[in-house]
Amino acid sequence: MDLLLLFPPLTEATLFPYLSLPYLAGHVRRSGYSAHQVDLSIELVHRLLDGPALVRAAHDLDEARDLPTWYRAAVADAALEHLDELRDFVLTKAPAPRLGPVRAVRLARQATQLLLRDSALSQVWDDFDPLDQAVLRLSEAQVGSLDSATRNLHGLLTKALDESAPRAVGISVES
Repeated sequence: MDLLLLFPPLTEATLFPYLSLPYLAGHVRRSGYSAHQVDLSIELVHRLLDGPALVRAAHDLDEARDLPTWYRAAVADAALEHLDELRDFVLTKAPAPRLGPVRAVRLARQATQLLLRDSALSQVWDDFDPLDQAVLRLSEAQVGSLDSATRNLHGLLTKALDESAPRAVGISVES
């Protein structure tokens, strides 16, 4: 494989594909090189929207009495109640008859944000130096010690690199 193209996670395009990857992959292939594309944003959401992670989040929030935590618990409960419909809509674009498309997208986003709340992936940096230091710390950490979202992203990246064995990796970011 000549080139592995990645779309990073946790951008504005979390539930639906960002078109830069297919466009770039097509250009690379027309130029005579092989390319594989992985949308880590969508793949991570797919992994996070599984029952066990939401059950754990709902259970951890059930004991709380303050309003923000109560609201997060209600989001987790609603996502669990509609989990099959959410996953079918987000993963395969199947109709969401009980929720409708707008509520399905909103609930999927809120459930994903709930699972990312305390993740290293949801941190914001104002400068590259602290970002570089955080990435270095994460790269040196044992996989088992990472939060669920970061551990899932690690698995996705490892799989993409192992399956494609690229000569180069490109990252597409939105502007």
